[in-house]
Amino acid sequence: MSFFRLSLNFRVHLRNVVAGCFALLLAAPFCAAANPSARRSPWVATWGAAMVATASGSEPDISGKTLRLIVHTSVSGQQARVWLSNRFGSEPLHIGAAHVALSASGSAIQQSSDRTLTFNHMGSVVIPPGAAIVSDPVTLNIPALSDLAVSIYFPDHTLATTEHSSAQQISYAATGDVVGAADLTGKSWEERSWYVLSGVDVYAPGDSAVIAFGDSITDGAYATENENHRWPDYLAARLASDAGAQKAGVLGVVNVGIGGNRVLLDGYGPNAVSRVDWDVLARSG
Repeated sequence: MSFFRLSLNFRVHLRNVVAGCFALLLAAPFCAAANPSARRSPWVATWGAAMVATASGSEPDISGKTLRLIVHTSVSGQQARVWLSNRFGSEPLHIGAAHVALSASGSAIQQSSDRTLTFNHMGSVVIPPGAAIVSDPVTLNIPALSDLAVSIYFPDHTLATTEHSSAQQISYAATGDVVGAADLTGKSWEERSWYVLSGVDVYAPGDSAVIAFGDSITDGAYATENENHRWPDYLAARLASDAGAQKAGVLGVVNVGIGGNRVLLDGYGPNAVSRVDWDVLARSG
């Protein structure tokens, strides 16, 4: 075997060892979640995504538009709240209105499930640059392994600077405030990134979540679009059907993978060490 191949194999092995040790280090705080006696938040993350800065000069103009973002749940709950992020924004982000509902198909929602989101009991909110905000809770029966539609209206001049690209999920955009519309078919266009939306929690006392943290393998690069075929999706399905996981209450799975992400150096997105607080420790449950 050539020296080059030996060197390459060693570097690959070392990278895998470092990544594995780092993953175990991150998992340590969550070991207590499998212990029913451990202190838990009654709020548990059922979905989440890691945010990155949209490429400079390529930020979509979402002024006066509604985004209807489709996401897939893991753990079920009877109440929900939604996290919105302006982490990479340089200006305040004005949210004019926001709704959450169970998704039907395409851009349609199950209209009986449509709920208006408020923020400190107000229908609109301004998120400062670098900040995130969570909505007030709404009563909504959210099944495990189901699709949600989160609709957000941006009334002011707004460039989408905070995103999770390559979502492997089709979402929708439309002109005007149509957050409560039953169906956007015929007046919307497709989007393949999640903008601004960084998490959804459910009220599920006694349950907890695990975090899938990594690069494109975790994020789901090349997974079948709209089919939830990322490996964390399969993990969520296995936990949902496993008696041991049911007993322990470890049912939420949050995928915070970023394609091209690195442990120590920034690449596509902030490096892994720098985003532990945002993407791991700040998640509910």
